[in-house]
Amino acid sequence: MNINTRDFGNIDVNEQDFIVFKQPILGFEEYKEFTLISHDDISQDFVWLQSVTDKDICFILVDPAVVDSNYHPIIEENVKSNLKIEHNDDIMLWSIVVVESDFIKSTANLKSPIVLNTKNAHACQVILDSNFSMKAKIFNDNGGN
Repeated sequence: MNINTRDFGNIDVNEQDFIVFKQPILGFEEYKEFTLISHDDISQDFVWLQSVTDKDICFILVDPAVVDSNYHPIIEENVKSNLKIEHNDDIMLWSIVVVESDFIKSTANLKSPIVLNTKNAHACQVILDSNFSMKAKIFNDNGGN
């Protein structure tokens, strides 16, 4: 299927690769189908979560373990059940990036990660009970990770 994107123009996406949100991203309730896009020139720790139906709905995501190496949140059983997660190894977590005009000052929302079942491509955004930051610095003060 060919979809139009804000950042990459028209791209071909296999419908089998669609991510279906069983619970929506907060504030974007009407958008259920997305695809992940990676870019060869950028670290695999960053991806774009592109809406299949609206080219202007696109989130930059980062692997939260890159932001905080001690990031090991507990995913509640009701979330696992909703996403039909059978094994913890089937869970992939992503954090939404808040991009600042000075990219080095961009932050990641560790409090409300995207939980993805890698086996069936079902996903949701959760709000963790743990004391994780909504604005965790992605880059340290000297510009590195």
